[in-house]
Amino acid sequence: MPDRDEARALTGTLTSETLETLRDLGRIADARGVGAFVVGGVVRDAILERTCEDLDVVVEDDAIEFAEAAARELGGHVKRYDRFGTAILLLKHGVKVDVATSRSELYSRPGALPDVAPDPIEMDLRRRDFTLNAMAVRINRDGFGELLDPTAGREDLAAGVLRVIHKRSFEDDPTRVLRCIRFSARFSFTLDPLTEALLRSAVERDLVSTVSGERIMNEIRLILSEDEDWSPLNQLDSLGALASIHSNWRLPENGARLFSKLQTILENPLGSMGSATPWRARFLLAVSALPPCDTRALLDRLRSGTALRNIVDGLARFDVEARELLESESEIPRSDIHDALAAFHSETLAVVLASSGPVLSERITLYLSELDGVRPILSGADLVALGLEEGTVLGQTLADLQRARLDGIVTSEAEEREFVRKAIRDLDVENKR
Repeated sequence: MPDRDEARALTGTLTSETLETLRDLGRIADARGVGAFVVGGVVRDAILERTCEDLDVVVEDDAIEFAEAAARELGGHVKRYDRFGTAILLLKHGVKVDVATSRSELYSRPGALPDVAPDPIEMDLRRRDFTLNAMAVRINRDGFGELLDPTAGREDLAAGVLRVIHKRSFEDDPTRVLRCIRFSARFSFTLDPLTEALLRSAVERDLVSTVSGERIMNEIRLILSEDEDWSPLNQLDSLGALASIHSNWRLPENGARLFSKLQTILENPLGSMGSATPWRARFLLAVSALPPCDTRALLDRLRSGTALRNIVDGLARFDVEARELLESESEIPRSDIHDALAAFHSETLAVVLASSGPVLSERITLYLSELDGVRPILSGADLVALGLEEGTVLGQTLADLQRARLDGIVTSEAEEREFVRKAIRDLDVENKR
């Protein structure tokens, strides 16, 4: 039954601009004579007194037509998803709203995308994944703020329990296996006995393997974007879910310790390390124990993008191209340290730093704090003005000048100019031989 008092917490977790948007959407729904509701995570987090940036609205109407009507009236534009009858409404004041038609879903087989059909809001809530995500708040003028909770999600929130809504939940959508672990870690909730049994059964039946790589990759990205700890990945590994994604996927030994060190590095970045994407660095750590052939097969399975592939490939290249030099006990020039590390992404360096010994750690830290970004004062045009012709020699001289700057051989513009003049004199001597 609707519960107005319980849902009033919603007003304390949303900005005034967002609340005004919801009232505007409710008014538009009233004009169309349909029910409209804010659903899912924003309601859950309001009851938990947490903020939530995702704004999902369900209408007992054609969602695309509704979103386009709202865009015309409120100012904004719409991105349509006709396959599912959904739309993203981007309003001119910056608020983004995901709009969906209240619907039921029918799955033809595990891992398949659902066939959808319009249905009232209660049926829409009952087809969702977990009870904590199956609550809605009405935004029509009459009844604004009333909570609909047909699966007793409030009780599970109060008890700290994560519960699926029906027994076929993981079978209908096996990505819920990964989502279940993510939510239990985020909220520190326990699984109710039936949910845990169904979860284990889904993994044992290898249902995760039926899901497309893109959908699995999205769930992994969401897990790795959580600022939690190593436990979600560890749970997936222990369950056998990672092996369902790729048969040889195993996490590195001491993964929790390495993850903790990586977190510290990402939270206190040196130099260009601040540009690292945390979830990609965590993914790299999660696959760091795999041989290159298995890593490539996993990336193919996940249909991963070029950016992630380059970062993962960088870890294998580091072992081949840079590790032996940088772990050497012998003293090496600062310019060699720079040249050995400059080609690697920040995420690769973060993972290497998390697992490195003292010598390698010191050199990566030196690179990030002092050497990265060091450039000569003089430009190529300055070198031409001093008498060098454009071409290979000019490029090599600029590179030599940068190395001299890194090694402290030159420390001022005047010294750089003298360095270039000497290079020109040496070149003249060489050409006269």
